[in-house]
Amino acid sequence: MTVHEPARHPSDLAKFVVSRITAGDIDGIVALYDPDAILVADDGKVLVGQAAIRAFYCSLLKSNAQFAPGREAPPLFNDAIALTSSTLADGTTIAEIARLQTDGSWLWIIDQPAIARLHTTGTPQVRATTPIGPEAHIANPLLLPLAFLIGEWNTEGRHPMVPGKRLIGRTSFAWDQGGAFLLMHSEIDAPDFPSGVALIGSDDVGTLTMIYFDERRVSRVYEAMLGDQSLTLRRDAPDMSQTIVFTPGENGSLNSVGRLSENGGAWGDDLSQVFTRA
Repeated sequence: MTVHEPARHPSDLAKFVVSRITAGDIDGIVALYDPDAILVADDGKVLVGQAAIRAFYCSLLKSNAQFAPGREAPPLFNDAIALTSSTLADGTTIAEIARLQTDGSWLWIIDQPAIARLHTTGTPQVRATTPIGPEAHIANPLLLPLAFLIGEWNTEGRHPMVPGKRLIGRTSFAWDQGGAFLLMHSEIDAPDFPSGVALIGSDDVGTLTMIYFDERRVSRVYEAMLGDQSLTLRRDAPDMSQTIVFTPGENGSLNSVGRLSENGGAWGDDLSQVFTRA
């Protein structure tokens, strides 16, 4: 059985579908789609699932259609979802939606294939991709131990600043740029707790760093240390030092425990949370 190269960036999907259509590789084309993907055919018919998508492309290949590249816009990302779009030579604009998989690859979940009838020749045309530096949009193996964090989580937390109050929120972890980085978004439904975004990367020797930014325009850098299914974030600064330790909990949950030291003083409790999958 042929092993097909996975799409490590959303733009790879368009590149691969064109090359596999040209090669007549039906299995390779279908492998670019989620098992429950939706495809809108040229006549507007909605096809659901890989079997229907396979039949569509079998018919397309029998038509001996010619394929030419379109101009692709940069993907738009929302955590593990990406929107891609292309403009063909005749001005037709098409779009697809891809979803990041747990192994760091991308699959289409919604697609309207870029098949447009040219006014001059009537020849069907399919888009190709022209991303910038796609070779670098690949998984960083030094970050793979963080895969246990991937997903969307509902959170419930406690903080000594508001004793007895349940702090309800949401957090997501997703691979960014094909797994070159890990992206985190967080929010808590309480006015004194800012929404934030953070990016984790590494150097060649395995030193991990997290850069954090929140709605207060506060920006901080943390050292990120890997353990056995754990992640420790640490920041040492004269005004405030922090540690946050993430560990697996029961029934697929996560726990985080925060500690804080202000102005070089004694360490005390900070925000601690329990994460359950959304």
